Amino acid sequence: MLYSSAPALGTSTAKKSKPKLAIISHGYGGRNTDYSFIADNLVAHGYLVASIQHQLPSDAPLPTTGTVYEARKPSWASGVRNILFVVEELRKSKPDLDFDDLLLIGHSHGGDTSMLFAHEHPTLVSMIISAAAVASGSGGDDVRLATLTPTSIKNFS
Repeated sequence: MLYSSAPALGTSTAKKSKPKLAIISHGYGGRNTDYSFIADNLVAHGYLVASIQHQLPSDAPLPTTGTVYEARKPSWASGVRNILFVVEELRKSKPDLDFDDLLLIGHSHGGDTSMLFAHEHPTLVSMIISAAAVASGSGGDDVRLATLTPTSIKNFS
């Protein structure tokens, strides 16, 4: 799903700054339309937003045994390939975008995917916003929000 203010992409000869690219990755079991409120806000601030549908109904469920990293890394790696594909296709179809300031936004599984993408392709990413629920120890979950740059996650593994 692409969100944009279409006239901003190469239809004017006036000197305007290039629209920046943001990519949203939903959490496991989510849909690429779940964060349209974020996408709409980013579009209002000059971004073109791609919200990727990472999982399909025909995909096997995530493994629930073994270590989280080992069990889920194949799914994260698939998401990394999805993001890279979208970036490369947009380079071809929308060359007027600013590809130097890529913003990745991910929730839960999508946040993990975004972190792995930044780890594997640090020169492509300017900033990551990741939200994940973590056990609080008080019987509920706390939502943790992190805004990171590739430099701050270079030890992600």
